[in-house]
Amino acid sequence: MDNLIKTKIKPEGIIFDFGFTLFHFENPALERYREIEYQGLNLVAEFLKSEGLFNDNQIGTFVENVKKQKRKFRQLSIKTKLEYPTAKILEFVLKNMKNLEPSILKKFLTTEILNKLSDKYHSFSDDAWIPFSDTKQTLITLFDAKIKIAVLSNTRHNNSIINMLKKHHLFDYFNVIITSAGFGKRKPNIEIFQHTLEKLGLSHCPKSCLMIGDEAADMIGGKKAKLNTFLIKRSFKFPFEQDILPKYKPDFRINKISDILNYIQI
Repeated sequence: MDNLIKTKIKPEGIIFDFGFTLFHFENPALERYREIEYQGLNLVAEFLKSEGLFNDNQIGTFVENVKKQKRKFRQLSIKTKLEYPTAKILEFVLKNMKNLEPSILKKFLTTEILNKLSDKYHSFSDDAWIPFSDTKQTLITLFDAKIKIAVLSNTRHNNSIINMLKKHHLFDYFNVIITSAGFGKRKPNIEIFQHTLEKLGLSHCPKSCLMIGDEAADMIGGKKAKLNTFLIKRSFKFPFEQDILPKYKPDFRINKISDILNYIQI
């Protein structure tokens, strides 16, 4: 943790990243994450078969097509900073599969049903995320101090963040929950940071707000939006992780989420 500043910050609002900031994924190897996510994909495939949309041969085609399109849209997201939600990927694959009964297919292409399919898709991976040991007490302290709190997360399914916060009884501590799936653009796009400030009612005072996250996208977007930035230490690096350029260097570095309390006036 950096040396404590002489004058503590009195924040109007704090924006938290989600993964590896508030919550962590146990044994976070990329292969394990994919394995758990694909359990959810298989659940979706089996459900669609049980509903009469697929036969045995079509299940494998569906699963492989979703994996392929997920990789394709992931690369597109990196280039464009746009988000392609799971619901849209599922819709794309279903619409482009051959030999599906149109009258059955139609009922699975509504926004409501596609979101329910996405819930199934992410159900196993959502269960694997758990709060850090100091997350809840930190949020309680900030909430009691009447500081506005937001989550800002890059995720392909908006409901996942909401469901995980509710499961662990943390949802009520947040004034605002913003996801790339819901907004349509990913961090570090400045617009999603500005949108979060607007929803908090703090667009007029970004310098009185903090951005706390664990990766370059949080620091880049936070700096562009004129927020005070805090980089939380992570014990590992993601494959192809973006380095933080000197001009986006965080204002402060912390080891764990509760360290933020050492920098602010309560």
